[in-house]
Amino acid sequence: MEGKVLISLVGDPTNYKPAQYNYMGESQESTFSSIIVDKMESPTHKILIGQYTLGAERAGKERGESDFLYLQHLSERVIDEKLGLNDYQKIISPGVVFGNVNEVGFNYRGEIYNFYAYTLYRLARTFEEFKGDVQVILDLSNGINYMGYLTLSAVKLVLDVYSAFRKTWLKVINSDPYPPRWNGNSRPKLNINVVSEEQIHPSFQYPTGKGCVNSINPSNYLDNESKRRVGKLIRDSAKEKSVGNLESKQFVSSINNGTLLASYTFGEEFDRCVDFAVESFQDAVRIQSTNPLEAVQEVSFTPTFQSFVIAELLSRLGSMRKRAEVSLQELKERTCIYESHPMIYTIVNNEIHNIEEKIRNSNNQYSDWFPLSKVLGSKETPDKRVFFAHAGLPGGFVEFRNVNEIEIRYSWDKLDTVKNFLDKTDGN
Repeated sequence: MEGKVLISLVGDPTNYKPAQYNYMGESQESTFSSIIVDKMESPTHKILIGQYTLGAERAGKERGESDFLYLQHLSERVIDEKLGLNDYQKIISPGVVFGNVNEVGFNYRGEIYNFYAYTLYRLARTFEEFKGDVQVILDLSNGINYMGYLTLSAVKLVLDVYSAFRKTWLKVINSDPYPPRWNGNSRPKLNINVVSEEQIHPSFQYPTGKGCVNSINPSNYLDNESKRRVGKLIRDSAKEKSVGNLESKQFVSSINNGTLLASYTFGEEFDRCVDFAVESFQDAVRIQSTNPLEAVQEVSFTPTFQSFVIAELLSRLGSMRKRAEVSLQELKERTCIYESHPMIYTIVNNEIHNIEEKIRNSNNQYSDWFPLSKVLGSKETPDKRVFFAHAGLPGGFVEFRNVNEIEIRYSWDKLDTVKNFLDKTDGN
């Protein structure tokens, strides 16, 4: 087992006050709820999620780094000074604060979806490195406004994917609220409550989207001229980095629908698109003034971005690199991801078993690629319904050869049809 992962939120630690936190029968005074959770749970990995809106009073003119990294470092410094927690991995995501800059003293313009998208990306990259079963404890006691819901959503999606390959549990905890206007000499006693506790199973309803360039868009907070300028920069950058034609939809759809051969056929270097979107976003965070501090996110992630993050996570956890042909044995071993979904699991395994049996019983050596339909005796041209009913392995679309082992691939003249079927899956 990989161990326990504690994920904690932090909002504005400059306003935190001490409390007597109670958890698992023990009590401890601190300004941060996860201190006692850490003590009682003994996690093997700890992650702290905050946002880059904490260091406005410290902002200066000399930066020497990108504005995004500068805002991250300012906020991380505040967290370190107020809470310590040096043994936590820190994810400092983009945040927003709206208001009259002359009254609030700072203004961070952007879209709250960017907090979710960046947090999802960082969590996925972390879980890509894990090798075993995990139990995640998510402490939502701290954090402000939208942070709790968006973090919970990101954690659940990452764990949903992770659970397809490893056993995964999630425990969500939250403390009692701090009493408003507490003026007592003693510390308020706050229980840290278990909100939910469950084993996570893969849903295979992962988000899909079209096109790498569509993973980011100019922000709604720009005027039309600026939107055109930023849009052109995005397109030019995608072309320069050769990521403009990358797709995630066919790959993710193939996992969702149990067409495993297609998951190898339409695999890509999804990390290239993820890196492109993140770098483009970071480069487009601008500090417009430092006194008072005003920052704007000129680029916003779109729902397509999460499709590429999920595609990368699926391909890396499952070692699904792009290949035209795949051994039947490898497909058979990969069907284990559907064990918690009996219908998909049965359909995929039945198709693989049927193909293997027919080829073995033919008593022929097929050293060159041969139409599978000739062995299966299928004559019809498969439509979309037949394609998915046969787990993406209808005889009319597939070729095979049998030298040392049985290998299969899609016929080159059927690839566009397969791609079109996956592109138009219902609900995606």
